[in-house]
Amino acid sequence: MVSTTAGFVLWSKGLTYMDASIGGLFMFFQPIVGTILGWLLLGEAMTSCFLPGFALIAVGVVLAMRGGNTTAEEKLQRSRKEAFNSQV
Repeated sequence: MVSTTAGFVLWSKGLTYMDASIGGLFMFFQPIVGTILGWLLLGEAMTSCFLPGFALIAVGVVLAMRGGNTTAEEKLQRSRKEAFNSQV
């Protein structure tokens, strides 16, 4: 219970420093962290599928973060500008 509470508190605190659309992408790293911690702390086996899986997740997150990420405020300003330009 303490670890779950600590996780949620840290996650909420982290979201105060970044946009939720970017922070949400890091949820995809949970299986990677879980696998590494299981390997380090519990001696679980890490199979040959781990590295390709890690690479696919990392590439997906990097591609999603590259560009096109706009905040709600930016989208609102853009739509107002487009609406104004269409009236003129």
